[in-house]
Amino acid sequence: MRYVLRGAGVMAMVASCEWPLEEESGAEDGVGRNHARYVALGMARCGRFVREACPAKWAVTCLDHFNCDSILEEDVLEPAKEALGELGFSDVWTGRASACDAACRAERHHLLVNGNLIDETWAALFPPERAVLFNAEQLVERDAASARAAARVAVEVFAHDVAVAEAGRRALRDATNGTVLGATVDDARRFVALDAATAARYAWLDYSYRNLDLLAKHGVCALPKGIGLARPVPEDPRTPRDIAAVHLGGLGVPRRSRLVDALRAKGHAALLVEGAFRQDRAALLDRARLGLCVKRSTDRAVPELPRILAYLARGLPVLAETLPGLADSRLQAELDGPAVKFLPLPDLLHCADLLLANASAALDPRRDAARRLAASRRERFLLAPALAALFPACRLASP
Repeated sequence: MRYVLRGAGVMAMVASCEWPLEEESGAEDGVGRNHARYVALGMARCGRFVREACPAKWAVTCLDHFNCDSILEEDVLEPAKEALGELGFSDVWTGRASACDAACRAERHHLLVNGNLIDETWAALFPPERAVLFNAEQLVERDAASARAAARVAVEVFAHDVAVAEAGRRALRDATNGTVLGATVDDARRFVALDAATAARYAWLDYSYRNLDLLAKHGVCALPKGIGLARPVPEDPRTPRDIAAVHLGGLGVPRRSRLVDALRAKGHAALLVEGAFRQDRAALLDRARLGLCVKRSTDRAVPELPRILAYLARGLPVLAETLPGLADSRLQAELDGPAVKFLPLPDLLHCADLLLANASAALDPRRDAARRLAASRRERFLLAPALAALFPACRLASP
């Protein structure tokens, strides 16, 4: 069946709120097809990175950043460690790069999270023959003039931050002509250039097909590795559903707070929550009926997977913002279905209002679909294809 919502006083059907309840195709099959295609494309550039030996010891190592101890620890580092264990690697270390001593660096092969931060300093500690980069930030191209402007902000405004200022000086040196590849991770600078020469020395794993296309354009060896989930913790069926909608993260992001405020004004118990992790986050989401995902800014094209997956893991259907013409269409198609619906922001508010007004019929039947989609994105399914391509000598346990 299809569930179509109409608002009071609305003359025409609200097409943006037509949301099928049936599965049109298996999400896991879509992930598998996309990963197989991009592994084949990537290996055309990755031959020199194929290793003859299989590392016995691994590390999921986070290049130092504030996100290592919160968002990435729960949503990236720990699922990757669990996945490596399920694939047959029993000795896996996780932590910040600065906490990995000389023995840790020498005896382990490293999956370097925050791969976009790789530079000459980190490369000296974690050389390409003992590391694979994993990037979970949106990559973009900028012309040299825009890259230099962002670099000047880094040098002049962030002079107190040695790493940021040094990255700015390097970007000023390197951004001479043509297009520059970088990330949109920093709101102040809007663009942070990659250390292109150092980045090209590594094999990359990336969660976004849009990013993979850009890396290929710049001649980088890059393979798909979607962001996945660890084993979900069962929810308590006795938990009351007393929160209508929740948005994780973004108290200082006006686009998000305006949406939550607008839903409250319409009488819905909507929350914008910052800093909720682990048991606190799980307990909060178990009380909600709808997850919301609004982009931090209008230059963010790739779906914000950690947030969406956090909702799905707790059985929450999700309304997520999309930016027409900018979206990572392949990644979005893997998620789009009875558990996740992508909408432009103005439609998202209207649709959320209508869904919440009749949540028992419009949202609650989607909970099983949310759990199925979460199960199809277990980390081990997403990590295995790239590892098998780069380390053919490893006899990976069946994912």
